[in-house]
Amino acid sequence: MIDMTDMPQVLVLRELLAHWLSEIPASVLYPACLIGGLLLGHGYFHALKRTAELIVRQTNPMLGVLLTLGRLTLMTLGLLLAVQAGATALLVTLIGILIAKAGHMRKPPPVSLRPDSLRQGSLRPDKLRSDELKSGTLPPGKPRETQS
Repeated sequence: MIDMTDMPQVLVLRELLAHWLSEIPASVLYPACLIGGLLLGHGYFHALKRTAELIVRQTNPMLGVLLTLGRLTLMTLGLLLAVQAGATALLVTLIGILIAKAGHMRKPPPVSLRPDSLRQGSLRPDKLRSDELKSGTLPPGKPRETQS
């Protein structure tokens, strides 16, 4: 058993948490870390996307600050908990976070953040839309390439 008579309270909590986590079998701990990492990553990247929307729309800056502090706090606490479970649990949690990141990065941006809705006519000639490529129309000023 752990002797806690002369330890500060924070260290006592840390030791109890590490002791409790060490008794969980790996067959339960690692899937829980993966699911926890997925939830942690989903929350983090959802708050990040919401913060970006607030910045682009230039509305409610205080909510953006709170979302930033919240997502950093959530990530810090989640990773600190994973560290207490061990190096492998931390890596499994990180894998869950990276899977959640990949899922969020594949989603198209909301309509309010698409370049066409921000500034009309801001399409660069070197970045053609797929419908323009299919129809064969080009933006004004873009010469057709001739085949030699």
